[in-house]
Amino acid sequence: MLFFEPAQMRWILGKFGILAEGLPLALQATASRHWPVVALIPLATILVGIWMALLQPSIERIVAGMAAGTIAITLMINLLIQPALAETLSPKQFAKQASERAGSQTIYSFGSLDYGFVFYSGRDVKFASVTNPPALIVGCEEEWPLMPAHFRAHYRVVLRSNPTDVDGTGRLLLLSRTDRSS
Repeated sequence: MLFFEPAQMRWILGKFGILAEGLPLALQATASRHWPVVALIPLATILVGIWMALLQPSIERIVAGMAAGTIAITLMINLLIQPALAETLSPKQFAKQASERAGSQTIYSFGSLDYGFVFYSGRDVKFASVTNPPALIVGCEEEWPLMPAHFRAHYRVVLRSNPTDVDGTGRLLLLSRTDRSS
């Protein structure tokens, strides 16, 4: 399903509240890079299940089966799911583009500071002041409406990130001051 029906995979993930649009394609790309793992782990898990079903149940076999299942789940999460989530939800590309647009200008932040942005931009991001509005500010899209209206009126969105949360929210904004005289 992951390789042939990404739309179906997106629908299934959506049923669990995972709405990040790029995740099925990132999972597909990660699975392609680790295709032996994708093939062998389910096969090994099925074989362990058959082994447990055919032999007489014992506590040792049950513990071994549970340990094998736990290892299989851990490997799938660490090799496939976490890298795909990181690729999809990371503000890395947004931080790179924002830094390129800002050039030598200082970037300020409003609301909650996104530490991923700070890390990937490699900048010293300062907090914005409502009384002394800076030329460029970055922050969470959901928090922008909470800023005072007289402050918001002087900015326009220059760049919007992809979602940084699995539910499709958490977009970051780079805003540029439109009125630099006041």
